[in-house]
Amino acid sequence: MSSGPSLLEAILLGLIQGLTEWLPVSSSGHLVLAQQYLGVEVDVFFDALLHLGTLAVILVFYRDTVREVLLALARAPRAHRESGGWREVWWEDPHRRLAALVVVGTIPTVAIGFTFEDRLVGFFESTTVVGIALLATGAWLFLARYAPEPDPDSPGGWDALLVGLFQGLAIVPGVSRSGATIGMALQRNVEREHAVRFSFLLSIPAIAGATVLQADPGSLSAARGAWPAYAAGVTVAALVGYGALWLLVRIVERRGFTHFCWYCWALGAVVLLSPAV
Repeated sequence: MSSGPSLLEAILLGLIQGLTEWLPVSSSGHLVLAQQYLGVEVDVFFDALLHLGTLAVILVFYRDTVREVLLALARAPRAHRESGGWREVWWEDPHRRLAALVVVGTIPTVAIGFTFEDRLVGFFESTTVVGIALLATGAWLFLARYAPEPDPDSPGGWDALLVGLFQGLAIVPGVSRSGATIGMALQRNVEREHAVRFSFLLSIPAIAGATVLQADPGSLSAARGAWPAYAAGVTVAALVGYGALWLLVRIVERRGFTHFCWYCWALGAVVLLSPAV
């Protein structure tokens, strides 16, 4: 069993995770490339810890929204008794509506994850898959510049399902989760600020669920000597990830989201033209 990454490897992986988890360039694709070209082993247990670090970023960055959603859910039983209608309780209250949409969007993500995860294991060893997926991500980001004008009533139930479906597609390394979901939300007339917020709130159950599935209790004792490296990597991922998320929000607001297509196309082309080592 692996003893875990070195301190330098952990910091490097944390830096990659923090930068690429939120920017629409695919963190999983970059981790595969780091493993193939830099010879850095991506330990499954450490990968789960890195995702916990980036999950903490979401909870801190959107702490006000998360708090309001939790409070609204806590008040839901009383609202049911007073109103008696599901629409008044779950659809007309903006925070409970947001919670309901996250649940709806999570359904296709979970279905895709459980159905195809075992079949896609080999993709995490293929730089060709990553290169093709990066080219596809670039094309999807480019199309986002032709998104229709936003509708203040979006997102709705169908919007959440489609965004969740595209989040599920990000199980393929090289497909950006943020790029797929924000791009789909924009195509569904969702306002830019709401598209970013919904995308990242939707990632909370996805990241939490994937982390639980990846967690291996046996690794806790087996990698005991690597905990300083783990802590350093997770800290770097969280700090860099917070800055990357802040940057992405500003970029989307200024309509610069689609510019990441050039990076994805360039990296995808380099990967396909460069043999793995």
